[in-house]
Amino acid sequence: MDDIWDIGAWDSIKRSLPDDDNGSRVMFTSRIPNLVLQAKLNSSPCPLSPLSDEESWELLQEKLFNNNGCPSDLLEVGQKIAKNCKGLPLAVVLVAGILARENNDLEWWNQVQESIGSHIASEGCMDILELSYKHLPHRLRPCFLYFGAFPEAKIIRVQKLMKLWIAEGFIKSDEVKSSNDVAGEYLMDLIDRSLVTTAATSSKGEIKACRIHDLLHDFCLAKAKEENFFQWVHGHDVSYHSPIPKVYDEYRLCISSEWEQFIHSRPAGPGVHSLLVSGARIYSIPLPDTIWEMKSLRHVDIPTMSFRDYENDESCQLQNVETFATPTLTSGKDTEELLRRLPRLRKLKCNFFEIQLDSEDPIGFPALGCLSQLESLNVCNCGDMLIGENDDQFPSFSFPNTLRKLTLENFCLTRDAISAIGQLPNLEVLKLRKSAFLDLKWDMEDGEFIKLKFLQLLEVQIEKWNACSEPFPSLQRLVLINCKGLEEILSIFGDIPTLRIMRVYWCHKATSSAQQIFEEQQDMGNDGFEVYILDD
Repeated sequence: MDDIWDIGAWDSIKRSLPDDDNGSRVMFTSRIPNLVLQAKLNSSPCPLSPLSDEESWELLQEKLFNNNGCPSDLLEVGQKIAKNCKGLPLAVVLVAGILARENNDLEWWNQVQESIGSHIASEGCMDILELSYKHLPHRLRPCFLYFGAFPEAKIIRVQKLMKLWIAEGFIKSDEVKSSNDVAGEYLMDLIDRSLVTTAATSSKGEIKACRIHDLLHDFCLAKAKEENFFQWVHGHDVSYHSPIPKVYDEYRLCISSEWEQFIHSRPAGPGVHSLLVSGARIYSIPLPDTIWEMKSLRHVDIPTMSFRDYENDESCQLQNVETFATPTLTSGKDTEELLRRLPRLRKLKCNFFEIQLDSEDPIGFPALGCLSQLESLNVCNCGDMLIGENDDQFPSFSFPNTLRKLTLENFCLTRDAISAIGQLPNLEVLKLRKSAFLDLKWDMEDGEFIKLKFLQLLEVQIEKWNACSEPFPSLQRLVLINCKGLEEILSIFGDIPTLRIMRVYWCHKATSSAQQIFEEQQDMGNDGFEVYILDD
């Protein structure tokens, strides 16, 4: 398990680990010696000793050569480098990351040996960290420093990290590689340099989560402050009694505090273009009105929030905001007017909560057509998702034609709603999660979903899926997960010329039709068509 920093963490889990006298063992690590006494364990602590020079050299060789042995011309300088690491495993690993970049060049190894020299004795790993950062390509430096924007010891989802990198403008894509592909390469480069470690992988070995060592986190914070990259504001920096806004000149503002402290801090600053909030337990409490003073703001990432009433004047506009997560939207003209004040919004992740004054009135989802640059939309319905008898009982949608990615969760999808989505001319990705089709039926029509490449149905209530003559002409991947009521996948799906991957997981009734589509494609010699099926 991870390091324990206070005895409360151990007390909270030890009751789940009874002593059954079966020979099993539990081990935890901590950098605080007194915690061992507080834990009242029936065993003595085992203090870790520094590595010997020989152990340091073995570790360095393992990282660089996978136990294949060090080339003879690098042997002497390599042993000196290992000795200079003073028995610190992290130092060895970091130095290995530096050495590995120059493909076993003797001159480079000598430069590294001279650089770390005796400084590590007094500076610990920080001297090596500085050297690692100095030799990072400029394109990787902001990606590395951005880890400091997360709380210490935070396990970070790779997909979220890469989306933030892209939103911040750190990733430069080209005609050959997508932004996600380039971001993935940047992450692997940082991992290869031992600056980032893998925290979780998928069954296929793909990296799902990552993290950095706490010393690396400290370095990122120090370097970020030095380079004016971002500023952290912690709860203890915030006064409940001072309503005067704090003004920040840094590009990125990261706040870790209780929500009430965040509200009272009234963060502001014309130079701030990214606002990230963590550690706040909030339930749609209003965002500080000083948000409108951040005229350079481009990216907002805050747990569920709503807006205060704002003055209806030209000053209440955020002309530069590109990504926004996670406001709560309600129906009505007020929400639509609010969204008009974010004219350059490209990515929006939000919650929808219907305030229905009259039970006979139809539910009105806010019209988003005013967001003329919106490309990605993720909406979760926080109210009850009920299946009724007619279209008027459920929200209709008005999305901008610029939309390329759409995720809807906990909605009942009427015929008109799904048709409106299908008419979006640029839609490439559609994810429907924990939702339901009215009458449990999806009737497709020709001319819909012309550019859709990826379709996911996750825990969707659907029984019949009636396809048109040419469904999804551009579809490349179809993913169905836990759609237990779906009776079958029509064989016409196998005739989609662009379809390459079909994943059908725990869709009991539809499993046989998926298998049949795969077999038919194999008989036709379509070896590039892959079907993955899981069914308990």
